[in-house]
Amino acid sequence: MSRKVALVSCVSEKRTVPSPARDLYISDWFTKAAHYAGQVADEWYILSARYELVHPVQVLEPYNAT
Repeated sequence: MSRKVALVSCVSEKRTVPSPARDLYISDWFTKAAHYAGQVADEWYILSARYELVHPVQVLEPYNAT
């Protein structure tokens, strides 16, 4: 049985406090992309400029990297 995995890229707009990755990124684009990924894939991850591949519930410190 195959599983679908979606990848969503990080964005520059972030909260200023440590947060689960799915909540850290706050742009409209990220919110929509994450919602879509959750609907069409069995699991999804975030491609972070600083932390690399991140599970949505992993708590991250805010950062400024591209």
